[in-house]
Amino acid sequence: MTGINGKKWVHPKTGEVRYYVEASEVAALAGLEIHRHKTGNISSARLNGEEISNSEAARMLDYPVNIWLTEDGTAHMKVNGYARDYSAFWSDALVALEAQGVQ
Repeated sequence: MTGINGKKWVHPKTGEVRYYVEASEVAALAGLEIHRHKTGNISSARLNGEEISNSEAARMLDYPVNIWLTEDGTAHMKVNGYARDYSAFWSDALVALEAQGVQ
């Protein structure tokens, strides 16, 4: 697979292979652009080129958000917290991830 970096994980009993990716990298594929201060706090955010509040961007990336691809390229996601409120955004992000793949 090629695309964004993924961390390979193999299930110890079944041998299932998953490639876990950072939620922020997947969000970027769907148009979320975040700039951070040196402290790690969000300094500015845009969604598809339009300014959004820093707190809204933080809610979109509310952790834990677990995203992975299987070897056949199918994207999966487990979302908790405020990120549930952005299900349409995360659905678009998964489509973009499947198109991009992982390396």
